[in-house]
Amino acid sequence: MHLFYEKGYEVTTVEDITEQADLGKGTFYRYFDNKTEVWQALQEDSIDRLLNLMHAAKNPPHTIQDVLGVLFDAHSRHFVASPSKFMLTLQGSILGKKQREESAALQQAFDAYVDAIGDHLRPYLPQLLDAAKIRQMTLLVIGLVWGAFSLMLSDMSQEEAKASLKALRRGFVSACQQFLLAGFQDGRVRSPGHQEGAT
Repeated sequence: MHLFYEKGYEVTTVEDITEQADLGKGTFYRYFDNKTEVWQALQEDSIDRLLNLMHAAKNPPHTIQDVLGVLFDAHSRHFVASPSKFMLTLQGSILGKKQREESAALQQAFDAYVDAIGDHLRPYLPQLLDAAKIRQMTLLVIGLVWGAFSLMLSDMSQEEAKASLKALRRGFVSACQQFLLAGFQDGRVRSPGHQEGAT
């Protein structure tokens, strides 16, 4: 995992992986056909952790603001627990064309994560949301949390980091709500139990 985090997918080799894990190549190939399968397993584990953190929110969300807050909090907790695993999620979202062609499964794992986020958001939105918009917002939260926490961990005191994170969370929720609702006729947000046409 640390190899992909430090060196990136393209530069990391099977030899690097077996050397760090102190494994023979024969043992490696008993479990994996190539390095892509290793990355795929790590990426899927990282995404599963993110989804579990979203589902484990202490207070069930009632509004779109609540859901966006849960989304931000889950990514933040995941980064704090394991920056290298978090980075695999980010790297999985920005694969180059060559890597996407090598393994559609890497892209499928990330697409499934985007779909799960969409499932969380849709009950709170006035109508069906374009999948591309959900993907853009997902990339935003991943990049935002990665950049913010990388800066905080290196240059800020604990008090400064907490204050900055709180402000960043508010800004993220507000900006994403506006982004998601842009283009809807009345801009209204519905509650999960809302029925179209109900008064």
